[in-house]
Amino acid sequence: MHDNILSHPNGFVKSFLARYGYNLLRMNKLAERLKDLREEKGLSQQELRRALKLGGGSTVSRWESGKQDIASHHLILLADFFDVSIDYLVGRVDD
Repeated sequence: MHDNILSHPNGFVKSFLARYGYNLLRMNKLAERLKDLREEKGLSQQELRRALKLGGGSTVSRWESGKQDIASHHLILLADFFDVSIDYLVGRVDD
């Protein structure tokens, strides 16, 4: 009866979570860790953006809210700046 996954709400939700749920959790952890690290250094979002020489006035805000993915080269930059591993930033390890 429901040949198309989009025509069956439960099927769509299960499929979506199976495909993207883990990544969404990682994005939330990344956003949370980035904000925590920035605040531990006593920096505003704008000060961090300037320190990293990032363009766009709301880049850090979009990262911290999970509205924008962080490119791999920016992950490296952030990990180096905060002296943490990328695995820590994305929530794969806790130390």
